Amino acid sequence: MRFERLDLTAFGPFTDLVLDLGEPGVHLVYGPNEAGKTSALEATRSLLYNIPHRTPFGFLHGMPNLRLGAVLSDDGGDTLELIRHKRNKNPLTRPDGSTLQEGVLQSFLNGVPEEVFASVFTLTREELYKGGQNLIRGEGDVGQALYSARSGQDMNAVLERLEERQKALYLRKGSLPQLNSALAELKETSAARESASTLTEDFMRLKANAREADKRFKELDDLLKNAESASRHWEALATALPSLRLRRQALAALREIDSQGPLAGSDAEKRLNALEKTLDLGDQQQHRLENTLTSHNAKLAELHVDDRLLEIREEVEALVRSVESIGEAALSLDAHTHDRREHRARAKSLLRQVRPGDELGDTGVSRVPGPTAERLVELAKQYPDLRIRAADARRQVEEKDRELSRGSEALARLSEGEGEDGEGDALGAAVSEYPATLVADLGKAYEEAAKQAARFDALAAEPGWGSDIEVADLLSIAVPGREEVAAMQGRFTEHRADLKNHRSARTKAEQALRRSQNELNALRTQEDPPTLGELQSARQERDALWVRVREGGADAELLLDFQSSLAKADGLADRLRESAEAVANRLTLENQVQEREQNLRDQEEDLDALTSLEAELDREWAALWPADGPAAPALESAGAALDRLEKLRALHDGLGERQRTLTASEEAALALNAQLVDLLIAAGVAVDAMDAVDVQPRTGATAIVVLPQLKALAEAELDRRRRAAQEKTSAQALVDAAVKDLEKLQVEQERAEGEKTSWQLEWDRVTTAAGFESGSDPEEVRSGLALLEDAADAWDKARAAKEAVDREEQRIAEFDQRLTVVFDRSGRPLPQERAERARALEDLHKDTEKNHAAATKRDDLEQTMESARSELEETLAERDSADKKLAALLSETAVSSTTELRKAIDRARDAEQERERIRQAEKQLAKIGEIDDLEEQVRNLSDTEIDEHAEQARGEFDEVKQKRDQAHIALTEANGKLERIDSTAEAARLAEREVALTEQITDQSEEYVRVTLAKKILLERMEEYRKRHQGPVLRRAEDLFAFLTLGEFTQLYPDLDDKGGNVLRVVRRGGQVVEITELSEGTADQLYLALRLASLEHYDEIGQPMPLVLDDVFMTFDDQRSEAALRVLDEMSDRFQIVLFTHHAHLGRLAERALPSGRAHVHNLPRYTPPVLGSAEDTLPDTSTNDAPRRHDAAERGERICKSCGEQFAHTGRGRPPVRCPKCRE
Repeated sequence: MRFERLDLTAFGPFTDLVLDLGEPGVHLVYGPNEAGKTSALEATRSLLYNIPHRTPFGFLHGMPNLRLGAVLSDDGGDTLELIRHKRNKNPLTRPDGSTLQEGVLQSFLNGVPEEVFASVFTLTREELYKGGQNLIRGEGDVGQALYSARSGQDMNAVLERLEERQKALYLRKGSLPQLNSALAELKETSAARESASTLTEDFMRLKANAREADKRFKELDDLLKNAESASRHWEALATALPSLRLRRQALAALREIDSQGPLAGSDAEKRLNALEKTLDLGDQQQHRLENTLTSHNAKLAELHVDDRLLEIREEVEALVRSVESIGEAALSLDAHTHDRREHRARAKSLLRQVRPGDELGDTGVSRVPGPTAERLVELAKQYPDLRIRAADARRQVEEKDRELSRGSEALARLSEGEGEDGEGDALGAAVSEYPATLVADLGKAYEEAAKQAARFDALAAEPGWGSDIEVADLLSIAVPGREEVAAMQGRFTEHRADLKNHRSARTKAEQALRRSQNELNALRTQEDPPTLGELQSARQERDALWVRVREGGADAELLLDFQSSLAKADGLADRLRESAEAVANRLTLENQVQEREQNLRDQEEDLDALTSLEAELDREWAALWPADGPAAPALESAGAALDRLEKLRALHDGLGERQRTLTASEEAALALNAQLVDLLIAAGVAVDAMDAVDVQPRTGATAIVVLPQLKALAEAELDRRRRAAQEKTSAQALVDAAVKDLEKLQVEQERAEGEKTSWQLEWDRVTTAAGFESGSDPEEVRSGLALLEDAADAWDKARAAKEAVDREEQRIAEFDQRLTVVFDRSGRPLPQERAERARALEDLHKDTEKNHAAATKRDDLEQTMESARSELEETLAERDSADKKLAALLSETAVSSTTELRKAIDRARDAEQERERIRQAEKQLAKIGEIDDLEEQVRNLSDTEIDEHAEQARGEFDEVKQKRDQAHIALTEANGKLERIDSTAEAARLAEREVALTEQITDQSEEYVRVTLAKKILLERMEEYRKRHQGPVLRRAEDLFAFLTLGEFTQLYPDLDDKGGNVLRVVRRGGQVVEITELSEGTADQLYLALRLASLEHYDEIGQPMPLVLDDVFMTFDDQRSEAALRVLDEMSDRFQIVLFTHHAHLGRLAERALPSGRAHVHNLPRYTPPVLGSAEDTLPDTSTNDAPRRHDAAERGERICKSCGEQFAHTGRGRPPVRCPKCRE
């Protein structure tokens, strides 16, 4: 089963928090201190099993509102979404609110009960620390460690509790344990009983008197109860009589009211009042609205509005606003006319200076187009530079041509007498490829080859290879590898250690068996104890006789028989008590002898098997070595033999490799020698003059002498050729540079001349297009362009003044036209003079504004009247509705008028009063009895008769009570006499105490045996579990422990202690065996974690995998071991879902670094801030009741809110107040 999602809806400090746990890998839930990590941890168990009745996690939401949810999945791919509530009925629901049966959830839990989930699949920091300390305290006991890890229980604590209970029951020389104390008291009681005696006849007579007095008292007590019942009956009837009479009167009045007419309904009065109020308000509203309409009609008739003035109002407004601007336009018209004449005269004068024959026309002065003018200016600026560049280019070409002629003459002189280039290149390539260390390497190779051959021959000649084995066979024979040799050595070492351990274990087992047999033989010589059946039979006989004695039919013989049976039962109890420990010890020793005999047989079988295994290992070792090779060496010297053979083979391989290298070097030296001789002869160098006898050697040794001389000749020739080539190259470079420079200068000269020609053509074209003569001087053209530009500017200004004159004249004409139209529409004449027109326009504007105000007032009146008419219609409709409802109410009540309805309402009110009187009477009568029964009992009785009966019953009660009191006094006296002379009764009491003590001793002896057997059975089960699971669990735990400790501890080593017990030790990396008690706290924690994780494999095998929930278990782990533990958990997460709670943020970063991508999932819990109770700005979440004021008020009254159940409780004492109520503290 896995959590796909966990919903902390309302639990602890959480509200609507969702944890998505569906991804594979390790889920780390991080929360700082006070974030609610403990609440989230507890939520997993509460969700799956039950929210406890008393839980400390309801402090925020309140107990009834706690809620958890989840989506679960199983191995088959099925999912279940559920919600758990804290309530007794239907605590599980689905998301839609439907009930979910517990059986559905149980099918996902794989049969794992709550205690197993809590102890096996949940591991907290405290449990981990406790488990590690138990390992240390148990001193490595294997069975205890495995059983504790398997069950999650502290087996050491269980054993300690059993031992404590043993000591509390019985100690061999103790006095305080229960059995010791009971035995001492039994001895004292028996002595006291034997010393007590009395006369049997007096005892029996007084006992008969006491029995008779008791019988009389009981009879009178029964009569008293009957008399008391009768007295209470008549007193009850007397009490009920007024209520019965009142009830009858009210019923009669109710029938009278029903006969007067119909009754109104319970809400009739309220409905009638509301309807009458509605009708009255409707009449008032109707009168008010009708008066409003009449008044507004009169005001509307007094108003007069001219619609023509309304139509022209906006146009008049616009004309009034334009009057001032039209006056300014008239003034501007004269100024623009003067400016136009001035600018036109200036333009004409400037044009005549540039073009004397041209005149101004309608089009004015024509500007030279902007691009053309710009081009003219640009060309005029270019002309001086073009002229200078052309002259410089011609001069530079002439100078470079003279320099080229001088360089060509020098190059012709150096080329005379130069040889072929190919010969020099080949000779240079040969010299450059000549290895610098060729001669030295060749000599060194000769020397090392000789040394290698000498070492090989010396090693092959050493003894120990076998007399009939050739060297070639040694080089090719197959021998075992080092891994095989190491494996065999490991097996031999492990075998010898096992043999030593089993021999030691056999010796210890023999010694332990002898000790147990001696102790058992000593116990068998003792007398057999009585059985529990014999004791039970004696006790039954004693009890039967005691019953007869208590019944009063005893005689002297019966008393003697009772004393005899009592002594017999006491004796059996004494013997059983004395032998209880012996029985337990004998049973323990018999089982111990059987186990140790079986253990010894197992040790003998293991030793025989190990002896046979040793011979088999010897045969396997001999079989690893070939029969036709050297004999198999001793196991200890096998490594040296392999080293020697590997060294011989390495020398042989190295000798062959050196010979091949030497041959290759000789061939390369001879080839290079021949190449150099041929190239030198071809180059014309005399090689016969060298000191060498033969310039063409046949061996590498000769080539070592010749090659250096040939190389020196070749390098001298190459040096001569190099100097000549350098001089020629320098001369050629000078000539080539001069040629290139000349070509560039010629190109530059042609470019300068061409640019000047192009400029001239472009200049002629542009000047002609601009209206100037071809060939004009550039400066004159630039001056003419400036004059033409000024003339054109003057013409543009004259034209702009003309356009301004036209615009102002147009504005004035348009204003006059609009003014004429407005006056025509208003029906008024327009004056001819402009000043009079302004005054007439102002008067018209005033009249239109007055007319507009009248129109606005008319519209407001009409709108108000329309609203009043609508409201009047609604009022009339409401009155009609109220009339219909009133008619319906009259019909319901079956009356014809409101007056009759008022009477029906009064009758209903009276009837209700009578019914209330009936209810009150019946309420009083219900306390006495059934009403019908009471009516029947008083039907034919008067008040006086009932009072007489009650008085008579009280008298009878008093009389019987007096007699009963006298009988009680007589009973007390009879018992007092019996007690004063009852020494036999004291003896009987002591006998009863003896019986009780005997029973107590028997029970405690049985418990002592059970505790002893329980301890033995637990040890046996732990040992059985160790034998069955020690192998697989320890192997898995060993791998996990080695991984968790980063290889510091490599092995878990089961061993026997000095007492023959199975203990667990650990082995360090270097082989050192370490006791569990020597481990550090952190390492002990890691060992316990390894055992717990290894034990989980069993649940996976039986199909019960559950989520593993861990809480801060890495507190004593450093970062490296924490990373290792995270990898282990990740490996297990495919079988067991891993949820790790922690308040250390760095664990999340460690997990993301240590685990593969997508395998570490960190969930953050928000820090919880408790609310300040009673503050104005801090309120608790909304629940069925508001707890904040309640808590604040409770605190002021000295009351507290229980942290566990949430209920209030009072605290009036001194000191620090408790946080839990008295009920939860019990």
